[in-house]
Amino acid sequence: MIKSKLHTVAPLATPEPTFGERLSEERLRWFIGREADLAALDAALDDPSCSLLHLTGHAGVGKTSLLLEFARECERLSLPISYIDAAEANQHDVEELQRSYTRQATALLESARSNAVQARPVLLLDSYERLAAHEPWLLGQFLPGLPSNVLVVVASRRPQSARLSVDPAWSSLSRTWRLKPWPEADAQRFLELREVAGTAQRAILNVVGGYPLGLAFAAELLKQAGAVMFTQETLRELQRTLAAALELRAASQAQQLALDVCALAHTTTPELLEHVLLANPSVGASHAPELFEWLASRPFVEHAAGRLRPHALARLALVARAHRGNAQRYQSIYRPVREFVVAELATDSPPKAGFDDLFFLDRDVPSIDQLSGREDEREAPSFHTAVLSDEPAIVDLYREHEGEQSSEIVRAHFRIDPRTFEVSRDPMLGGALDSVWHASMITSHTDIPLLEIDPGARMAAEFVARHPL
Repeated sequence: MIKSKLHTVAPLATPEPTFGERLSEERLRWFIGREADLAALDAALDDPSCSLLHLTGHAGVGKTSLLLEFARECERLSLPISYIDAAEANQHDVEELQRSYTRQATALLESARSNAVQARPVLLLDSYERLAAHEPWLLGQFLPGLPSNVLVVVASRRPQSARLSVDPAWSSLSRTWRLKPWPEADAQRFLELREVAGTAQRAILNVVGGYPLGLAFAAELLKQAGAVMFTQETLRELQRTLAAALELRAASQAQQLALDVCALAHTTTPELLEHVLLANPSVGASHAPELFEWLASRPFVEHAAGRLRPHALARLALVARAHRGNAQRYQSIYRPVREFVVAELATDSPPKAGFDDLFFLDRDVPSIDQLSGREDEREAPSFHTAVLSDEPAIVDLYREHEGEQSSEIVRAHFRIDPRTFEVSRDPMLGGALDSVWHASMITSHTDIPLLEIDPGARMAAEFVARHPL
């Protein structure tokens, strides 16, 4: 008799999830909203006439997160997919970059060929604005060499380039989609998931709005500090963090001046840069048109009818660099910017545009903040009629930001009628004076005091005399 032995056969072990899979699941947990944006990507995937989708949006708005979530969905559907981050482009020379991208395309093609199901291959190209110098090769050789059914999705801080829009062939095969910041409900949900105290959420939302990058940095800073309030110190640290993340760098004093002007002004033009450069001869020789072109080439700057303005998060960081706690430097930029804006307002240009520029320049003044912001965007500012004891602080504030002559004019106006001054106080600084607003009703030139020492009063008197109410 043959005696047999039975061996228990262990079931096949379930493979442990990889770190990449765990990372993907964690990203899904933090992925909020974006239903319409994912639907736009899905629609492009189902549209055989669309070969390239250009996804554009400001820095920090969440383009990379959206691409990675779309990649996760494509992997779930077993679609051949490749993700390339062009942020690495600066680490390669031209030939090395072209070889690297060609290897990625070859791997994608092989994956598509080995796929049992005829599935559409997808190539995701992030940080596309960094590839401006390589675009002739990308559009002329790299992309045409891909399979005819491939869907290419590029994410860029820049609008679609003219090479795509003016070429009828590329234009017919391309679509564009603009990514917007989170609505407030989604932004608040993100802060709640990050366990940000309710006492800090409103202040954070007022500063960074619905930009995921700013919200993530603010939440992390509060977590590190173990704080439940978003203070001025936290705001300054947030601005420093954003400046580093967005690579707001200048290689010369002239370039730094251009960044500072761009931060303070509503929009920047070559003429404005020229005016500020002339007011700061110590910066060194620099041609405003060249400086304007350098500023226009920055990935955090957007174009608006021949004018430049930084993206929302970039301006927040740039404003901190423009101030830097150096009152003299701030005045050397603020004064010529204000002179230029006022001079434009005095010309025949549309008055509303000029007033908008002036209001923006003085946007930290509570009354201006109230005029220029929608009621549902922020709490109403609190400002009160000045009292006699406010005179030293008011005079010192004007002296610091506008000089000795302005402070003497303010002192004289204050002694005539303190009630024409309104002040706001910073609760984060123990009620210290934060800003000052001075205005009085004028119906004739006799209502205008101090004509002998106040140039603004003389201009107002002349205007009222020529244009009586």
